[in-house]
Amino acid sequence: MTAADDYVNRVLDHLPSDTPMRAQIAMELQGHIAERLGSGQPVADVLRQLGDPRTPAESYLSAVPLVSASFPQRGPFACA
Repeated sequence: MTAADDYVNRVLDHLPSDTPMRAQIAMELQGHIAERLGSGQPVADVLRQLGDPRTPAESYLSAVPLVSASFPQRGPFACA
């Protein structure tokens, strides 16, 4: 496993396992990294520029729309 693969996996680790488009997020990150590596930047510089893996993970999570749970799914309610 390369340092770039490790970085992508660490970003994915900060996302909930049921995050939509997880594979697409991984491919997008790999593409960004490959693009920068292709322009001659060292991998250490590329990963440093991307920052802490939590930052891109939070960015992707903010793009996922929140959906309200239905009333019965919100919690247990006793009907008397």
